[in-house]
Amino acid sequence: AARGTITDATGVVLANSIQTYDIAVNQVNIRAYVHRDDDGKEVGRGPAEAARQLAPLLGMNEAELGGMMLGDSTYEYIKRNVDAVTYREIRKLDIYGIEWESVFEREYPNGNVAAPVIGTVNAEGQGSSGMEAPLCLAARRRLSSPRTAVTLS
Repeated sequence: AARGTITDATGVVLANSIQTYDIAVNQVNIRAYVHRDDDGKEVGRGPAEAARQLAPLLGMNEAELGGMMLGDSTYEYIKRNVDAVTYREIRKLDIYGIEWESVFEREYPNGNVAAPVIGTVNAEGQGSSGMEAPLCLAARRRLSSPRTAVTLS
């Protein structure tokens, strides 16, 4: 879930949540993928063709990406925190065996400014230090909403 925005006393955003996407492969289903052109002619198939199409979008090496698609797992991450534009391009490809999930990534627009005070968020999206930790605890106790804006003064 999205966490609330943290701003300073003047309204400058110190921490914010942005929606990203984790891209995964079903290694079993990708074997059956067939890429056809607009005329229905087969262009390529399987993990190699999927990797050829996805590598430029994901900024990954085609051979390494193809290797990640081999195996028997039904859900294997191939790239995390993909931006919305790239996600939409991947969806347009309609590759059988490629899956995704929406996640929220914590963004600190001003870098390390006030980092010890703001704190950090762990991989599960829970506050692990600084203000992020008590805010998470307060949200769990229903003392505040995780979408409540917090202002530092």
